[in-house]
Amino acid sequence: MKIEINLNDIMGDEYGSTESLAESIHRQVSDTIADHVRKGVTQKVNEEVNKAIQDGIAAELKSKMPSLVDDLMNAEYTPVNSWGAKSETTTVRAQLIKAVSENLVYKKQSYRSEENAFTKAVDATIEHLVSQFKADFNQKVDASFKQEALRVATTSILAKLGVSQAA
Repeated sequence: MKIEINLNDIMGDEYGSTESLAESIHRQVSDTIADHVRKGVTQKVNEEVNKAIQDGIAAELKSKMPSLVDDLMNAEYTPVNSWGAKSETTTVRAQLIKAVSENLVYKKQSYRSEENAFTKAVDATIEHLVSQFKADFNQKVDASFKQEALRVATTSILAKLGVSQAA
């Protein structure tokens, strides 16, 4: 049995050109290095462009934001309900003021989850102040009780011992 290998089939291209092993290695190494450099440069350029775009947008937003927010708060619009009926024209600022003032009413509900934020805040503040008062009151009552109990016990012991109490 005889096996023949034609290196032109292995090392050659579709046009019949052949390159030496050194040329093949050189070409593959240079192609790999060029691909890595190209990818690195592309990534670095993309990062720098994205950073420049983000910095530009941030600077522009910073300069435009106060007037933009003010314009949005004062822009008039006409609310429409789910049936398509139009209400009277209003602004976001007016609706915020209305919503806040409506919710600044202390109103107890059957369930804690139904209470508004103002009611919850008032209840939490009152609960904190009452618990603080209770702790102070108990401390003062305990101190007063201890002092009175010691006075009564001292008087009782002195009376049983027959010692007169000096003023």
